Formats: sequence, structure tokens, C-alpha cells
Amino acid sequence: MEIDDINDISVIEDEIIIEIMKDHPQLYDNLNYNEYNIKERLELNAFLYEQYRILGLQEKHKLKRIEILKDEYIGNLYTELKFGDIKMTKTEIERYMIPKDEKAIRFQKLYMRQQIRTETFEYIADSFKQQNFAMANYIKNMQL
Repeated sequence: MEIDDINDISVIEDEIIIEIMKDHPQLYDNLNYNEYNIKERLELNAFLYEQYRILGLQEKHKLKRIEILKDEYIGNLYTELKFGDIKMTKTEIERYMIPKDEKAIRFQKLYMRQQIRTETFEYIADSFKQQNFAMANYIKNMQL
């Protein structure tokens, strides 16, 4: 991985998070609560947790499909290079040829983007799950 690739990853993460926030504009509001809206948030929380958990599972399914396609392509490329006109060793193929193949690079970038989307939805679902405990503690402390 080169330095430019590392910078690309952080840019991709930012783009994906912005994209998710545009698709789910109420997300921050739904993760905030206070003494005036806590009852409403408690009622809504289980639904939102389940909604984002399902979205995370859908994204995970897409990630798995991309991984299968990527592995299939790289397997075919490996076979072509290993048994093609120019015989290459396993090390030459894995170190020098596959990382330079344009389609393999595009697959890897697509996989990285989808992995970030999947993890983001999993983090959001986990935030709603954790919020349930936090709100329960908040209510207990208010009663003291």
C-alpha cells in the first residue's frame, strides 16, 4: 500500500459518511436525547436499532458478493498468468502482476468502499443499542 492509497482511504471514508448522512438526515437527532424527549426516544430506539441493523446486514451481503466476484476475477487472472504463454511463479504473480492489474485495483477499491459502508451501518446500529443502556441509566439517575 502506498502513501497515496492511505490518503485515498480517508477521503473515501469521509465521502461515504457524508453520503450516509445525506440519506439519513435525522440520524444525529435520533441519537440525541434529553429529559424532555427521552420517552419518545426510548419508544423509537428499538425500531431504529433494528432498522440500522438490517441496513448493516444488507450492506454486509453486498460486501460478500463483491468479495466473491473479486476472488473469482483474481483466481482467473492468476490461472491465466500461471499457465499462460509466459510462465510465472506464484510470488511473481502475487507481488508484481495482480497488484498492478487495473480491474483488480478497481475491485479492491469497490471492496474497500463497501466495507466502510458496512462498518458504518454496524457502528450506527451499535450506537442505538448502547443508547438504550445510556437512556436507562439516565432515567435511573433522574429518579434519584
